[in-house]
Amino acid sequence: EAQDDKTVVMTLDYPYSAISHTFWTVKIFSQREYEEIVASGEEFGTKPHTAGTGPYIITEYDPEGVTLQAFEGYWGGAPAIKNVRYRVISEDAAALIAFENNELDYFKDVPTTDWEGIVAKAGEDHTKMVKANDIQWMAINYLSPTNNNILGNAKVREAIAWAINKDDLVKVCTSGLGFPAYEYMAHEYVATSPSYLDGNFNVYDQNLEKAHECLLEAGFSEEEIAAGIDVGTIMTYGDANAHKGKACVVIQSNLAAAGMKAEVEAGDYSVIGPRMYDQDYDMAIFGDSGNYDFNNIRQQVHSESVGMYLVRYKDEKSPFDWERLEELVDAGVATADVDERYDIYTELWKIVMDSDTDLPLYHKASCTAWSSRVVVPTVNPSWYHLDQFSWAE
Repeated sequence: EAQDDKTVVMTLDYPYSAISHTFWTVKIFSQREYEEIVASGEEFGTKPHTAGTGPYIITEYDPEGVTLQAFEGYWGGAPAIKNVRYRVISEDAAALIAFENNELDYFKDVPTTDWEGIVAKAGEDHTKMVKANDIQWMAINYLSPTNNNILGNAKVREAIAWAINKDDLVKVCTSGLGFPAYEYMAHEYVATSPSYLDGNFNVYDQNLEKAHECLLEAGFSEEEIAAGIDVGTIMTYGDANAHKGKACVVIQSNLAAAGMKAEVEAGDYSVIGPRMYDQDYDMAIFGDSGNYDFNNIRQQVHSESVGMYLVRYKDEKSPFDWERLEELVDAGVATADVDERYDIYTELWKIVMDSDTDLPLYHKASCTAWSSRVVVPTVNPSWYHLDQFSWAE
Protein backbone atom coordinates (compact mmCIF):
# COMPACT_ATOMS: atom_id res chain seq x y z
CA GLU A 1 0.00 0.00 0.00
CA ALA A 2 1.34 3.46 -0.94
CA GLN A 3 1.45 5.39 2.32
CA ASP A 4 2.77 8.51 0.62
CA ASP A 5 4.79 9.43 -2.47
CA LYS A 6 7.93 7.70 -1.19
CA THR A 7 6.67 5.06 1.24
CA VAL A 8 5.23 1.63 0.49
CA VAL A 9 3.79 -0.51 3.29
CA MET A 10 3.85 -4.30 2.82
CA THR A 11 1.65 -6.44 5.06
CA LEU A 12 2.59 -10.10 5.23
CA ASP A 13 0.25 -13.06 5.70
CA TYR A 14 2.56 -14.51 8.35
CA PRO A 15 5.78 -13.55 10.22
CA TYR A 16 8.78 -13.70 7.91
CA SER A 17 11.88 -12.06 9.32
CA ALA A 18 13.97 -12.73 6.22
CA ILE A 19 11.79 -10.49 4.06
CA SER A 20 14.37 -7.73 3.69
CA HIS A 21 16.81 -10.20 2.17
CA THR A 22 14.40 -11.08 -0.60
CA PHE A 23 13.84 -7.50 -1.72
CA TRP A 24 16.81 -7.60 -4.07
CA THR A 25 14.71 -9.85 -6.30
CA VAL A 26 11.81 -7.38 -6.34
CA LYS A 27 11.65 -5.35 -9.55
CA ILE A 28 9.71 -2.09 -9.53
CA PHE A 29 8.91 -0.30 -12.77
CA SER A 30 6.55 2.20 -14.28
CA GLN A 31 3.13 0.77 -15.08
CA ARG A 32 2.52 3.61 -17.52
CA GLU A 33 5.66 2.95 -19.52
CA TYR A 34 5.11 -0.79 -19.41
CA GLU A 35 1.65 -0.36 -20.89
CA GLU A 36 2.97 2.04 -23.55
CA ILE A 37 5.66 -0.44 -24.61
CA VAL A 38 3.23 -3.36 -24.80
CA ALA A 39 0.67 -1.25 -26.68
CA SER A 40 3.34 -0.40 -29.27
CA GLY A 41 3.69 -4.11 -30.07
CA GLU A 42 7.07 -4.59 -28.35
CA GLU A 43 7.76 -7.27 -25.76
CA PHE A 44 8.65 -5.59 -22.48
CA GLY A 45 12.24 -6.15 -21.40
CA THR A 46 13.65 -6.99 -24.80
CA LYS A 47 14.73 -3.44 -25.63
CA PRO A 48 16.11 -0.55 -23.55
CA HIS A 49 13.52 1.46 -21.64
CA THR A 50 13.33 3.98 -18.80
CA ALA A 51 10.68 2.20 -16.72
CA GLY A 52 12.95 1.37 -13.76
CA THR A 53 13.48 3.23 -10.48
CA GLY A 54 17.27 3.10 -10.19
CA PRO A 55 19.96 5.75 -10.66
CA TYR A 56 20.76 4.55 -14.21
CA ILE A 57 18.85 3.79 -17.38
CA ILE A 58 19.92 1.01 -19.74
CA THR A 59 20.43 2.54 -23.16
CA GLU A 60 21.96 -0.37 -25.05
CA TYR A 61 22.21 -4.17 -24.93
CA ASP A 62 24.70 -6.04 -27.05
CA PRO A 63 26.60 -9.34 -26.88
CA GLU A 64 29.56 -7.65 -25.18
CA GLY A 65 27.66 -6.00 -22.36
CA VAL A 66 25.29 -3.27 -21.24
CA THR A 67 25.49 0.52 -21.52
CA LEU A 68 23.99 2.69 -18.80
CA GLN A 69 23.20 6.39 -18.63
CA ALA A 70 22.61 8.38 -15.45
CA PHE A 71 18.94 9.08 -14.67
CA GLU A 72 18.83 12.78 -13.90
CA GLY A 73 15.44 12.45 -12.22
CA TYR A 74 16.56 9.77 -9.76
CA TRP A 75 14.91 10.28 -6.37
CA GLY A 76 18.21 9.90 -4.54
CA GLY A 77 19.99 12.49 -6.68
CA ALA A 78 21.58 12.10 -10.09
CA PRO A 79 24.84 10.07 -10.12
CA ALA A 80 28.09 11.95 -10.63
CA ILE A 81 29.30 9.27 -13.05
CA LYS A 82 27.06 9.85 -16.08
CA ASN A 83 27.92 6.85 -18.22
CA VAL A 84 28.74 3.27 -17.27
CA ARG A 85 29.66 0.39 -19.50
CA TYR A 86 29.44 -3.15 -18.14
CA ARG A 87 31.58 -5.46 -20.23
CA VAL A 88 31.00 -9.19 -20.31
CA ILE A 89 34.39 -10.86 -20.64
CA SER A 90 34.10 -14.62 -20.48
CA GLU A 91 37.81 -15.43 -20.47
CA ASP A 92 39.96 -14.61 -17.43
CA ALA A 93 43.01 -13.94 -19.60
CA ALA A 94 41.12 -11.38 -21.68
CA ALA A 95 39.85 -9.62 -18.55
CA LEU A 96 43.36 -9.42 -17.12
CA ILE A 97 44.73 -7.94 -20.35
CA ALA A 98 41.90 -5.40 -20.48
CA PHE A 99 42.64 -4.25 -16.93
CA GLU A 100 46.37 -4.06 -17.53
CA ASN A 101 45.66 -1.96 -20.66
CA ASN A 102 43.56 0.47 -18.59
CA GLU A 103 40.39 -0.53 -20.44
CA LEU A 104 38.60 -1.37 -17.19
CA ASP A 105 38.02 0.93 -14.23
CA TYR A 106 36.43 -1.70 -12.00
CA PHE A 107 37.38 -5.38 -12.05
CA LYS A 108 35.22 -7.69 -9.94
CA ASP A 109 36.12 -11.32 -9.18
CA VAL A 110 39.77 -11.11 -10.18
CA PRO A 111 41.10 -14.68 -10.61
CA THR A 112 43.02 -15.66 -7.49
CA THR A 113 45.76 -17.21 -9.63
CA ASP A 114 46.59 -13.72 -10.95
CA TRP A 115 45.94 -11.69 -7.80
CA GLU A 116 49.57 -10.88 -6.98
CA GLY A 117 50.14 -9.51 -10.49
CA ILE A 118 47.00 -7.36 -10.30
CA VAL A 119 48.05 -5.95 -6.92
CA ALA A 120 51.45 -5.12 -8.38
CA LYS A 121 49.75 -3.38 -11.33
CA ALA A 122 47.04 -1.45 -9.45
CA GLY A 123 48.66 -1.01 -6.04
CA GLU A 124 47.41 -1.98 -2.61
CA ASP A 125 45.28 1.18 -2.38
CA HIS A 126 43.31 0.08 -5.44
CA THR A 127 42.82 -3.60 -4.62
CA LYS A 128 40.92 -5.45 -1.93
CA MET A 129 40.66 -9.12 -1.05
CA VAL A 130 38.09 -10.33 1.50
CA LYS A 131 36.52 -13.62 2.49
CA ALA A 132 33.60 -14.23 0.16
CA ASN A 133 30.23 -14.95 1.71
CA ASP A 134 29.94 -18.12 -0.32
CA ILE A 135 30.34 -21.74 0.66
CA GLN A 136 31.78 -24.73 -1.12
CA TRP A 137 30.75 -27.94 0.61
CA MET A 138 30.53 -31.66 0.10
CA ALA A 139 27.20 -33.45 0.41
CA ILE A 140 27.24 -37.14 1.33
CA ASN A 141 24.25 -39.13 0.15
CA TYR A 142 23.44 -41.49 3.01
CA LEU A 143 20.80 -43.11 0.78
CA SER A 144 23.25 -44.07 -1.98
CA PRO A 145 23.16 -47.83 -2.74
CA THR A 146 26.87 -47.88 -3.68
CA ASN A 147 28.91 -50.62 -2.05
CA ASN A 148 25.99 -52.01 -0.04
CA ASN A 149 24.94 -48.53 1.14
CA ILE A 150 28.33 -47.85 2.68
CA LEU A 151 27.55 -44.15 3.12
CA GLY A 152 24.53 -45.06 5.22
CA ASN A 153 27.04 -46.01 7.92
CA ALA A 154 27.40 -42.96 10.19
CA LYS A 155 30.95 -43.91 11.15
CA VAL A 156 32.03 -44.03 7.49
CA ARG A 157 30.65 -40.53 6.95
CA GLU A 158 32.48 -39.35 10.05
CA ALA A 159 35.69 -40.95 8.79
CA ILE A 160 35.31 -39.01 5.54
CA ALA A 161 34.86 -35.78 7.52
CA TRP A 162 38.04 -36.39 9.53
CA ALA A 163 39.99 -37.29 6.38
CA ILE A 164 39.48 -33.98 4.54
CA ASN A 165 42.34 -31.48 4.69
CA LYS A 166 40.87 -27.99 4.31
CA ASP A 167 44.29 -26.36 4.15
CA ASP A 168 45.02 -28.49 1.07
CA LEU A 169 41.72 -27.38 -0.47
CA VAL A 170 42.48 -23.71 0.13
CA LYS A 171 45.98 -24.05 -1.30
CA VAL A 172 44.94 -25.92 -4.43
CA CYS A 173 41.47 -24.52 -5.14
CA THR A 174 41.97 -20.84 -4.28
CA SER A 175 45.72 -20.40 -4.84
CA GLY A 176 46.09 -20.13 -1.07
CA LEU A 177 43.85 -17.05 -0.85
CA GLY A 178 40.66 -18.72 0.36
CA PHE A 179 39.51 -19.65 3.86
CA PRO A 180 38.64 -22.98 5.52
CA ALA A 181 34.87 -23.26 6.04
CA TYR A 182 33.14 -24.53 9.16
CA GLU A 183 29.78 -22.82 8.69
CA TYR A 184 27.07 -22.59 6.06
CA MET A 185 27.43 -18.80 6.04
CA ALA A 186 30.37 -16.73 7.25
CA HIS A 187 29.36 -15.49 10.71
CA GLU A 188 31.28 -12.26 10.14
CA TYR A 189 28.67 -11.19 7.58
CA VAL A 190 25.48 -12.87 8.79
CA ALA A 191 24.24 -11.93 12.25
CA THR A 192 22.07 -15.04 12.54
CA SER A 193 24.73 -17.49 11.33
CA PRO A 194 26.02 -19.80 14.10
CA SER A 195 29.73 -19.30 14.69
CA TYR A 196 32.01 -22.32 14.95
CA LEU A 197 33.99 -20.35 17.54
CA ASP A 198 31.17 -20.97 20.05
CA GLY A 199 31.91 -24.69 20.02
CA ASN A 200 28.26 -25.70 19.77
CA PHE A 201 28.53 -28.04 16.77
CA ASN A 202 30.98 -30.45 15.16
CA VAL A 203 34.00 -28.89 13.49
CA TYR A 204 36.34 -31.01 11.41
CA ASP A 205 39.99 -30.52 10.54
CA GLN A 206 42.01 -33.40 9.16
CA ASN A 207 42.79 -36.06 11.75
CA LEU A 208 43.80 -39.33 10.12
CA GLU A 209 43.95 -41.19 13.43
CA LYS A 210 40.32 -40.37 14.16
CA ALA A 211 39.36 -41.30 10.61
CA HIS A 212 41.06 -44.67 11.11
CA GLU A 213 39.27 -45.23 14.42
CA CYS A 214 35.92 -44.46 12.79
CA LEU A 215 36.53 -47.03 10.06
CA LEU A 216 37.38 -49.66 12.67
CA GLU A 217 34.20 -48.76 14.58
CA ALA A 218 32.29 -49.05 11.30
CA GLY A 219 33.31 -52.73 11.23
CA PHE A 220 36.23 -52.74 8.80
CA SER A 221 39.43 -54.66 9.45
CA GLU A 222 42.98 -53.31 9.32
CA GLU A 223 43.52 -55.32 6.15
CA GLU A 224 40.47 -53.77 4.45
CA ILE A 225 41.55 -50.29 5.45
CA ALA A 226 45.08 -50.90 4.16
CA ALA A 227 43.67 -52.11 0.83
CA GLY A 228 41.37 -49.12 0.58
CA ILE A 229 37.62 -49.14 1.21
CA ASP A 230 35.48 -48.14 -1.76
CA VAL A 231 33.22 -45.23 -0.73
CA GLY A 232 31.99 -44.38 -4.22
CA THR A 233 32.38 -41.37 -6.52
CA ILE A 234 32.99 -37.70 -5.77
CA MET A 235 30.93 -35.71 -8.26
CA THR A 236 30.83 -32.03 -9.22
CA TYR A 237 29.87 -29.78 -12.08
CA GLY A 238 31.91 -27.47 -14.29
CA ASP A 239 35.40 -27.70 -15.72
CA ALA A 240 37.47 -30.43 -14.12
CA ASN A 241 40.33 -27.91 -13.87
CA ALA A 242 38.18 -25.29 -12.10
CA HIS A 243 38.22 -25.02 -8.31
CA LYS A 244 35.44 -27.55 -7.60
CA GLY A 245 37.03 -30.07 -9.96
CA LYS A 246 40.33 -29.60 -8.18
CA ALA A 247 38.56 -30.04 -4.84
CA CYS A 248 37.36 -33.48 -5.96
CA VAL A 249 40.94 -34.55 -6.64
CA VAL A 250 42.23 -33.14 -3.34
CA ILE A 251 39.56 -34.98 -1.36
CA GLN A 252 40.20 -38.16 -3.37
CA SER A 253 43.82 -37.95 -2.22
CA ASN A 254 42.80 -37.16 1.38
CA LEU A 255 40.53 -40.20 1.46
CA ALA A 256 43.28 -42.43 0.10
CA ALA A 257 45.53 -41.31 2.95
CA ALA A 258 42.82 -42.41 5.37
CA GLY A 259 42.25 -45.83 3.80
CA MET A 260 39.34 -45.04 1.49
CA LYS A 261 39.03 -45.14 -2.29
CA ALA A 262 36.90 -42.84 -4.43
CA GLU A 263 36.47 -42.05 -8.10
CA VAL A 264 36.06 -38.50 -9.44
CA GLU A 265 33.45 -37.32 -11.93
CA ALA A 266 33.03 -33.78 -13.29
CA GLY A 267 30.64 -32.70 -16.00
CA ASP A 268 28.36 -30.03 -17.35
CA TYR A 269 25.86 -28.65 -14.85
CA SER A 270 22.96 -29.51 -17.16
CA VAL A 271 23.81 -33.17 -16.62
CA ILE A 272 25.33 -33.23 -13.14
CA GLY A 273 22.89 -30.79 -11.49
CA PRO A 274 19.73 -32.88 -11.99
CA ARG A 275 21.53 -35.98 -10.74
CA MET A 276 22.52 -34.19 -7.57
CA TYR A 277 18.99 -32.95 -6.93
CA ASP A 278 17.61 -36.43 -7.62
CA GLN A 279 20.04 -37.85 -5.02
CA ASP A 280 21.69 -39.89 -7.79
CA TYR A 281 25.21 -39.52 -6.39
CA ASP A 282 27.53 -40.72 -3.63
CA MET A 283 29.41 -37.54 -2.70
CA ALA A 284 28.96 -34.18 -4.40
CA ILE A 285 30.83 -30.90 -4.19
CA PHE A 286 28.49 -27.97 -4.53
CA GLY A 287 28.65 -24.19 -4.18
CA ASP A 288 26.22 -21.59 -2.85
CA SER A 289 26.74 -17.85 -3.24
CA GLY A 290 24.78 -17.28 -0.03
CA ASN A 291 23.07 -14.12 1.13
CA TYR A 292 22.80 -12.32 4.43
CA ASP A 293 20.14 -14.31 6.25
CA PHE A 294 20.56 -17.84 7.58
CA ASN A 295 17.03 -18.67 6.45
CA ASN A 296 18.74 -19.55 3.18
CA ILE A 297 19.49 -22.91 4.84
CA ARG A 298 15.86 -23.86 4.16
CA GLN A 299 16.70 -24.78 0.59
CA GLN A 300 19.14 -27.41 1.84
CA VAL A 301 17.25 -29.06 4.70
CA HIS A 302 13.48 -28.60 4.27
CA SER A 303 11.46 -31.26 2.46
CA GLU A 304 9.44 -28.59 0.61
CA SER A 305 12.63 -27.52 -1.18
CA VAL A 306 12.54 -30.44 -3.60
CA GLY A 307 14.84 -29.77 -6.51
CA MET A 308 17.14 -27.62 -4.39
CA TYR A 309 18.52 -29.79 -1.60
CA LEU A 310 21.20 -32.42 -2.13
CA VAL A 311 20.58 -34.44 1.04
CA ARG A 312 17.05 -35.75 1.55
CA TYR A 313 16.66 -35.61 5.33
CA LYS A 314 12.96 -36.51 5.22
CA ASP A 315 12.80 -40.10 4.05
CA GLU A 316 11.33 -43.36 5.31
CA LYS A 317 14.91 -44.61 5.77
CA SER A 318 16.11 -41.39 7.40
CA PRO A 319 17.94 -41.81 10.73
CA PHE A 320 17.79 -38.05 11.33
CA ASP A 321 15.33 -35.91 13.27
CA TRP A 322 14.07 -34.24 10.12
CA GLU A 323 10.85 -33.12 11.81
CA ARG A 324 12.85 -31.08 14.30
CA LEU A 325 14.96 -29.69 11.45
CA GLU A 326 11.85 -28.40 9.71
CA GLU A 327 10.40 -27.04 12.95
CA LEU A 328 13.59 -25.05 13.48
CA VAL A 329 13.54 -23.69 9.91
CA ASP A 330 10.01 -22.40 10.46
CA ALA A 331 10.76 -21.09 13.94
CA GLY A 332 13.88 -19.26 12.78
CA VAL A 333 12.03 -17.14 10.27
CA ALA A 334 8.97 -16.56 12.49
CA THR A 335 10.78 -14.22 14.87
CA ALA A 336 12.70 -11.00 14.25
CA ASP A 337 14.75 -11.30 17.44
CA VAL A 338 18.36 -11.80 16.28
CA ASP A 339 19.54 -13.55 19.46
CA GLU A 340 16.57 -15.91 19.42
CA ARG A 341 17.15 -16.70 15.76
CA TYR A 342 20.84 -17.31 16.44
CA ASP A 343 19.98 -19.92 19.09
CA ILE A 344 17.43 -21.59 16.82
CA TYR A 345 19.86 -21.81 13.93
CA THR A 346 22.62 -23.07 16.20
CA GLU A 347 20.46 -26.05 17.16
CA LEU A 348 19.55 -26.55 13.50
CA TRP A 349 23.14 -26.48 12.29
CA LYS A 350 24.19 -28.86 15.07
CA ILE A 351 21.71 -31.43 13.76
CA VAL A 352 23.13 -31.02 10.25
CA MET A 353 26.74 -31.31 11.39
CA ASP A 354 25.96 -34.29 13.63
CA SER A 355 24.59 -36.07 10.56
CA ASP A 356 27.93 -35.78 8.69
CA THR A 357 26.05 -35.28 5.43
CA ASP A 358 26.83 -31.63 4.60
CA LEU A 359 30.51 -30.87 5.16
CA PRO A 360 31.71 -27.24 4.76
CA LEU A 361 34.96 -27.14 2.81
CA TYR A 362 36.14 -23.63 1.97
CA HIS A 363 35.16 -20.04 1.28
CA LYS A 364 36.66 -18.44 -1.79
CA ALA A 365 38.37 -15.07 -1.74
CA SER A 366 36.50 -12.13 -3.22
CA CYS A 367 39.11 -10.10 -5.12
CA THR A 368 38.41 -6.66 -6.56
CA ALA A 369 40.66 -4.13 -8.29
CA TRP A 370 40.02 -0.66 -9.68
CA SER A 371 41.86 2.03 -11.59
CA SER A 372 43.23 5.28 -10.21
CA ARG A 373 40.35 7.11 -11.91
CA VAL A 374 37.79 5.91 -9.35
CA VAL A 375 37.41 5.73 -5.58
CA VAL A 376 35.94 2.57 -4.06
CA PRO A 377 35.08 3.01 -0.35
CA THR A 378 33.85 -0.53 0.29
CA VAL A 379 34.01 -3.93 -1.36
CA ASN A 380 31.07 -6.29 -1.03
CA PRO A 381 32.09 -9.87 -0.15
CA SER A 382 29.49 -11.53 -2.39
CA TRP A 383 25.82 -11.36 -3.18
CA TYR A 384 24.36 -8.93 -3.02
CA HIS A 385 26.81 -6.94 -5.17
CA LEU A 386 25.96 -3.42 -4.03
CA ASP A 387 28.99 -1.58 -5.31
CA GLN A 388 29.78 2.05 -4.64
CA PHE A 389 32.35 4.09 -6.49
CA SER A 390 32.95 7.69 -7.52
CA TRP A 391 35.39 9.69 -9.61
CA ALA A 392 38.75 10.36 -8.04
CA GLU A 393 39.58 14.04 -7.59
